[in-house]
Amino acid sequence: MSLSSPTNINDFIDTHVVPCPNICSFKDDDIENIKKHFPPGTIFRAFDPKIKSDAKSETWIGFPEFPFKYLKLSFPFPPLIENFFRTTQLSYGQAMPMLWRVLSVIDDLVKRKIDFNLADLKLCYTLQSFGPGYFVLKAKTKENRLFKDVTHNDVPWKGRFFFVLRKSLPQGSFLPPCWIQKGRNNIYFYVKYFVSYIY
Repeated sequence: MSLSSPTNINDFIDTHVVPCPNICSFKDDDIENIKKHFPPGTIFRAFDPKIKSDAKSETWIGFPEFPFKYLKLSFPFPPLIENFFRTTQLSYGQAMPMLWRVLSVIDDLVKRKIDFNLADLKLCYTLQSFGPGYFVLKAKTKENRLFKDVTHNDVPWKGRFFFVLRKSLPQGSFLPPCWIQKGRNNIYFYVKYFVSYIY
């Protein structure tokens, strides 16, 4: 396992997107269960409780544990999922479990040769903020819901995150360095961009 030194706290800038972020509970030993989902040579940052999930960094990329542990996804993510994040400019940690589940199931449909893309997703769902910094996909109507009983929250998930050295990842330099800031104007901008881009 490749772990960096726990120093270089200056690589991170507090953004305060999340007013009271959860304390990280993802320790170095947990990396053993995650590293198989990343390419060889990926460098994981050693655990540091001072670093928050919404911290800005040009050097490191934050990841939630959820899509790897519970959905068995690997990085780089499948094209449809990666295209969603590239289009919306969301950071991976801003997607709540419900959003990850929807994207994962749709990706599975695509792999089964069922024709479905982001434009189809837009017909059924709207990207919506759910508390400061976090996002879900909200069905436009009950009839538009593609999946039933998809909850917004899983406990504990907010404190289960880790950081990976940006330059050790394929295309890492293109991943967003920070979370979308809190504020209606910013959220509206990205939601609007998401809707217009995929039409």
